[in-house]
Amino acid sequence: MLKKSVKEIEKDIEDFWNTHNIATQFKNLNKDNNKQFYFCQGPPFTSGEAHIGHAWNHIIKDAIIRYKTAQGYNVFKRAGWDMHGLPIEVKVEGKFGIKTKKDIEIFGPDKFIAECKNFAITNMQAMTSQLKELTVWLDWENPYLTIDKHYMESVWFGIKKAHKKNLLYEKEKVIHWCPRCETAMAGYEVADGYKEVTDTAIYVRTKLKLKSNKSSNSNNSSNSNNSSNSNNSSNGHSSNGHSNNDNITDNNDKFNKFNDASIVIWTTTPWTLPANVAIAANPDIDYCILEYKNEKEETEKIVCSRNSINRIFGGQKSKVKKETKTKKYKDDVFGVNARTEYIKIENPENSEESKAYEGNKDEYEGYEEYEEYEDENLNITGTFKGKELENLKYEPILNIPLQEEIEHKIVMAKELVCEEDGSGCVHIAPGHGEEDEYVGEKYRLSSPSPVDESGKFTIKPYKGIYIKDANKIIINTLKETRKLLKTENVTHTYPHCWRCHTPLLLRKTKQWFLAISKIRDELLMANKNINWVPDFIGHGGNSRFENWIKEPTDWCISRQRYWNTPLPIWKCKYCNNIDVIGTIPELAEKGYFVEGGNLKKINNESEITDIHKNFADNLVMKCEKCGSNMHRVKDVMDVWLDSGSASWANLGYPADKSIMFLFPPDFITEGSDQTRGWFYSLLVMGTIAFDSPAYKNVLYHGFTLDEKGKKMSKSQGNVINPKDVIGKFGVDVMRMYVLSATPWDDLKFSMEEVKNTDKLMNMLLNVVAFIKTYSGLDNYVRDKHKSSNEYFDKIKNCLQIEDKMLISLINSLVKNTEQNFDKFNIHASVNEMEKFINIISRYYLKIIRRRVWMEKESMEKETAYFTLFYTMDKFCKILAPIAPHIAEYIYRTLFIPVSEREESIHKCSFPEYDKSLIDEKLNIKLEICNNIVTSVLSAREKAKIKLRWPIREITINIEQAKISDLNEVEEAILTLANAEKISYKKVETIIKIRPNYASLGKKFKEKTADVVNIIGKISDEEYKIICRDGKIKINNFEITREDIKTETLLPKGIVGEKFDGGIVYINTQIDEDLFRRGIAQEVIRRIQTMRKDLNLEELDVVECVIECDGEFSRIINDLKNLIEHETRTNIDLVLLHSEKISKEYYAKDWEIVDFEIKIGMKS
Repeated sequence: MLKKSVKEIEKDIEDFWNTHNIATQFKNLNKDNNKQFYFCQGPPFTSGEAHIGHAWNHIIKDAIIRYKTAQGYNVFKRAGWDMHGLPIEVKVEGKFGIKTKKDIEIFGPDKFIAECKNFAITNMQAMTSQLKELTVWLDWENPYLTIDKHYMESVWFGIKKAHKKNLLYEKEKVIHWCPRCETAMAGYEVADGYKEVTDTAIYVRTKLKLKSNKSSNSNNSSNSNNSSNSNNSSNGHSSNGHSNNDNITDNNDKFNKFNDASIVIWTTTPWTLPANVAIAANPDIDYCILEYKNEKEETEKIVCSRNSINRIFGGQKSKVKKETKTKKYKDDVFGVNARTEYIKIENPENSEESKAYEGNKDEYEGYEEYEEYEDENLNITGTFKGKELENLKYEPILNIPLQEEIEHKIVMAKELVCEEDGSGCVHIAPGHGEEDEYVGEKYRLSSPSPVDESGKFTIKPYKGIYIKDANKIIINTLKETRKLLKTENVTHTYPHCWRCHTPLLLRKTKQWFLAISKIRDELLMANKNINWVPDFIGHGGNSRFENWIKEPTDWCISRQRYWNTPLPIWKCKYCNNIDVIGTIPELAEKGYFVEGGNLKKINNESEITDIHKNFADNLVMKCEKCGSNMHRVKDVMDVWLDSGSASWANLGYPADKSIMFLFPPDFITEGSDQTRGWFYSLLVMGTIAFDSPAYKNVLYHGFTLDEKGKKMSKSQGNVINPKDVIGKFGVDVMRMYVLSATPWDDLKFSMEEVKNTDKLMNMLLNVVAFIKTYSGLDNYVRDKHKSSNEYFDKIKNCLQIEDKMLISLINSLVKNTEQNFDKFNIHASVNEMEKFINIISRYYLKIIRRRVWMEKESMEKETAYFTLFYTMDKFCKILAPIAPHIAEYIYRTLFIPVSEREESIHKCSFPEYDKSLIDEKLNIKLEICNNIVTSVLSAREKAKIKLRWPIREITINIEQAKISDLNEVEEAILTLANAEKISYKKVETIIKIRPNYASLGKKFKEKTADVVNIIGKISDEEYKIICRDGKIKINNFEITREDIKTETLLPKGIVGEKFDGGIVYINTQIDEDLFRRGIAQEVIRRIQTMRKDLNLEELDVVECVIECDGEFSRIINDLKNLIEHETRTNIDLVLLHSEKISKEYYAKDWEIVDFEIKIGMKS
């Protein structure tokens, strides 16, 4: 039998499947069974080609679906596609040269939406074809599409449920905004879009205002005692956001301390300064008042954190500076009640005051040591805690109209201000920062956000200027007004749009939200009922997912775009009443078409052909409160609400309730990026809509990276296309490779490892060819009779030890595969299958070769064939979910035609295992046998002796108790190791002792040479003492174990190799007899290679001429019969250059050892 390649086999099998509609039959298997399994497809975006990550993901899904189908489940396996969203809009914009939303309005929203739909459908068809090539048998003919009106109806259903539970609300909040796409972004969309950028950071000073606001103070005098309570926003603050007890002129200390001082802020976003309303300080860190001389030699006074001086001025630290607030000597030199004094010790090493301080530290109250700066222009005149700054006023940083309307003040924000960055004073713009907004709400600050949808200013003097372009203008203004202290380049991470990659901005805008914070406990409870694989991803203190839902933020669900499911909210502009629509029938009942300025009542739901934005925007409702017309809110929804509704939308609910009993899905799987994406949105929407977990089991898998662990990128040139892998190796090789990887780790895709999988698959095909060939030669047929239990009972006592081992192993493999698949640990099963292929190919076939080569019928041959067919029957069925083509090929090659068998393996049930045939002790013996043979092969490699060459003896050093375990497998070890004898004697070794110079040099120094001489003469008895006691004293030198190095030497002609549990030694001496047999095996290999070149069948007997010298002829002459038998040839040995090999022969020159020969062959 000529062995075909994997790719040739796959083509033949595909033809068979297509001819017999096997995929369709598979889709309809078990339809009448009550055992249900609901797989929910995580819909891929139809925005590009299927990449290697899609391939891995869908192969995992297909393997589980095939396994569950083989178990008899009626598997719901509908394909699905995510066809809305910015990814598609951006692609369509690129196609038509659209740059902005204004361009879309000019292009025409209706036309734009139609183009988005066309793009999504075209890509869906292409990606379907690509994923089908991976032999992924989802229901591709009936996929769910998120653009279908009934799918969108399912999404509306979830929003209606949220509204009924008071979880839907509209609010003006600071959110991330893409100025190019002109839409809001949710937090999870932002999380994965951070990039490293370099921005200009600035240190800016602004004057403190020390005059009180009398009018503000008099309006709320009742609260005058609460100004210091920064943690209670209801005390000490008026409704306009200003403190009522800020008359610091009554506080002489503060006035004297901060008079004429400027406060320094640091920011990486100068464009937010026009919206500044406050400065935040940390109440607990140390601040200072610092005097310095400017470029005009004028003294300036600034306030900043103590740790920021070096960052602001770039000076170098030196020596110390000592200062005190209240000097107190024993003699009260300065007076205990004297006003605050600050003393700088210029020369701390020589100063008398320094000496006095060092000698009498307990006499100094509040005296501290600080590091000073070499810059003589700097002078700290006071230090204090940040809480003293609270409620101080300051002048506007920018003299622009908007800033003149705001009364600025300093607030406390411990959580926002740190000592490691900036000046210790943070500029607060509540309209342009999430944390700033929190501080603003706490202090009731105003929150201007003077930036429009495109990221351009709406106020003078920057009106119409893009925020990033305004940075330079603002910095120049600060420089001109002498408020700019310093600029620096700062590299930091900054969020970018996940689709168009534009830097995002934070701006205050009115959006619709789901109040996820209200259902936190419900989400945590639902998550407890989900089986996460692996568990640590979804559960426990270090769980990414659980930590994500422990601190949920409300979900901004509105988007200011076109190609998404529209928000089902109709709002009355007169009384602000809203109506949320949950189904198409409800829309038909309440809705009116707008035709020529008139309203026309919708008669029935069949008139609603679509509910996309361009259709829904033309539907009007009547306000139940005031009777006015209600129009739909113009926003569309976050695309994740589409996929987040998949668990019931996939079932057609609420339009079709017939199969909703399947909810929730039994199994989902997606990549690690879906922790904050699909896994989260499914859980949220399932909890909102049904108070239920949205899935039962979830398998989390990693990313596909290149072999160096880097992200694949076209720009890096390291992208691997699935089509290229399939084109070179075939589908099943790729499937086997990716399924062998631990799914929750990132897969470092290596083409070298794919090659290894390809070799493994070819090894398996060689096994099939062996079985088919030799069973065919002997007319062995595995019919129904030979598959019966009665037949097995008849022959089981005749099974050889290797047969029993293989039968035990395959039953263990079936059992483990079932357990692993049930736990979604596919990789563990694949790794065991790979070991099994190695065992049956490299061990079992070699052991039984002599049995199947017997010319006459025998029970030895019969049991070998029985074992092979019994084993491969089970193996091909457990292989089917992994490598469907190869499994089908094995099934059809070895078991078809056989009466009463299914025509395809993919219609067969998953095999059962026989617990009584699993012999764990036998499996352990097989493992030991495997380990020993592997070590023998390693020892052969060390000795450079090929496996074809026989060796005289193997010596095994193993525990006495385990020797009896090896008795049954000795013959197997000898056969596999190509050895003649096994012994269990101890191999005498020689211990060579050498000095450890690294230890001796440090220890004995100039006496080292003497000790080296002693070590060279250490006797065996002295060495034993060192081993026992760890040291020995010789000639007054104490020599320890660390002072010597040892090397174990084996006798000449012996090579050793360790294995798990012992050591194996091989005799490497090749005598004349072994040499002759080795040469014969070399000849056999060359002839077999040439038979393969000629595509000869196994039974073809051919003429063979070997031209060689006399010595070579003498060596192999006695083994000529063996060579002829092994190679099915008739050999004629002739002298070199005898010209016996004519042109009709297929001839090759060979070199064997030092002999040159020529082999000619003709059939």
